[in-house]
Amino acid sequence: RDGEAEAFLRQGLRSNPDTYEMYSALGYFCYMHDRMDESIAYYEKAVLLDAPNLTWHMLAHAYEHAGYINESLNVWLGMEAVETGNVVPKMQIDRILKGEPPPDIPGFLSRAREERRM
Repeated sequence: RDGEAEAFLRQGLRSNPDTYEMYSALGYFCYMHDRMDESIAYYEKAVLLDAPNLTWHMLAHAYEHAGYINESLNVWLGMEAVETGNVVPKMQIDRILKGEPPPDIPGFLSRAREERRM
């Protein structure tokens, strides 16, 4: 019932346009449905509204999946500076610099949804 879920999230955003939560939720929904440009747009709005570090991480992942490698790397470098005790940004930076691909979680979920429909 993806359509209903998305409509619910959009209504939530209309009712709460000044907080990061709904932008982040819609960004995640679009990310998980492999709609990266939409995901990026929502995550970019979320981070302007004092979103937590996880939202920045998701923005970096969405950038990378959309092919915006430099943008992704810049976010990870910023997060590395902010999150000095977190190893995730460094791991992501190292993976990107080695040319390794990101995990294909959106593709995996898309294939799983298609299989359920069959």
